[in-house]
Amino acid sequence: MFTLRSAAFALVLLAAPLGAGEVKVGDKAPEIKVKDWFNSKGESLAALKDKIAIVEFWATWCGPCKTSIPHLVKLHEKYKEQGVVIMGLTDEPKEKVAAFVKQLKMTYPVGAGSASGADYGIETIPNAFIVVSGQVVWAGNPLNGLDAALEKVIGSVGQARAQLEAEGDLAKRLEQAKALAAQNQPGKALSILETMVASNKEPSPNLDAANQGIAELGAAGKKELDAALAKEPLEAQAALRAAAERWAGSKLGDEAKAHLAKLVATGEFKEAHTEARHDQQAKDLLAAAHAALERSDWGRALGLYEKLAHDFADTDEGKLAARKAAELKQDKKLIANLGSETEAKEQMVAAKAFIKYKALDEARAKLQEIVKDYPETETAKEAKVLLNDL
Repeated sequence: MFTLRSAAFALVLLAAPLGAGEVKVGDKAPEIKVKDWFNSKGESLAALKDKIAIVEFWATWCGPCKTSIPHLVKLHEKYKEQGVVIMGLTDEPKEKVAAFVKQLKMTYPVGAGSASGADYGIETIPNAFIVVSGQVVWAGNPLNGLDAALEKVIGSVGQARAQLEAEGDLAKRLEQAKALAAQNQPGKALSILETMVASNKEPSPNLDAANQGIAELGAAGKKELDAALAKEPLEAQAALRAAAERWAGSKLGDEAKAHLAKLVATGEFKEAHTEARHDQQAKDLLAAAHAALERSDWGRALGLYEKLAHDFADTDEGKLAARKAAELKQDKKLIANLGSETEAKEQMVAAKAFIKYKALDEARAKLQEIVKDYPETETAKEAKVLLNDL
C-alpha cells in the first residue's frame, strides 16, 4: 500500500545518530507535551497526521538556536500553505519565553514548559525532527540539511497524496462498473474499465481488478456474439441488435454493430427478410378475415379469404383461406345473406340521404324497412343503431 508515510520515508535523508537514547529516523514520534503555546491555541502530532510536522527543540540561552530561529521563520512563511507545521519546543516557562518570541519575531507555533525533550532523548540543541503520519522521517540540526530534506518530503508526500486520490477515483469507477454490470449494462461497465486501464499506467490493485473485469466481460461478450452469428439470418439480426445495445460504448458493442451491418447487406438476409415480410402479411390478412367472420360480416370475410388464397397461395395461410372461401361459398344460407346484404346496403344509401337532408320521417321509415326485410344482415344492425340515435 502506497501511503504518505511510506512515500516520505522512502526519500528522506538519513541523519547521523544523535545520542544513545535519542529518537531516530524510522521511529514512532512521541506525542508532544506543552504547557503553554504562543502563536497557536494548541498543537498535537495526532491532529497533524495529514500534515508535515517539524518538531524543533531550542532554548533562549542557546546561541546556535538564536541563529536557527530566523531560518525557521523563513521556512514557516515559505511552506505553511503546503501543509508544513513548525513547532519550536523549550522546557523554559512562558514568562521567560514570551519576550524572546516577540524579540526574534517567531511567527510559527512555540511551546513553553515542554516536557518532550526527555521523550525524544534530546542531549544537544538546536535539534529538529520531521514527522509524517506519526513517524520520524528525518532528524538533525535545523541548519544542516533540514531544507533539502523538507523539499524531498514535500515532494514525496505530494506524490503520495496524488496517488492516493487517484486510487480513490479508480476505486469509485471500479464500483460504478460493477454496479452497471449487475444492472445488465455490460457495455457501459466494460467502457469504464477499458478507460481506467488506458489512462493509468502505474501498478494498482484497482487496475488489476479492472483488467480481470475486462477479461471476464470480454469473454462473456465474445460468447454472446459467437452465439448470435451462429443463428439463422433473421434471428442473428435480432441477437446482434440486442448485443449492440447491451454492449454499447465498448469495443464489443462496436463489433456487434459491424457484424450487424455486414449481415443485413448479404443476399441471404435480404431474401429471408422478404420471405418473413411476405409471411407476416399473410398472417395479418388471415387474422382480419377471421375477425370479419366472427362478427358475421360474411361479405368482407369471403372477400379477404379469396384475396389471401390468390395473393399468398404458396403459404399455409393462403391454403387455409382457400378452404375457408370454398366452405363459405357452399353455404346456401350465407350466399342468400350476401345477396340480402347487397340489397340492404343499397337501401341504407337512401336512408342516409334522408338523414343528411333532415327528412327524418322518411329516414325512420327506410331504416325500419331495412330491419324488417333484411334482419340477418350487418346493415340491419347498423340500421337499428341509427334508429336509436334518431
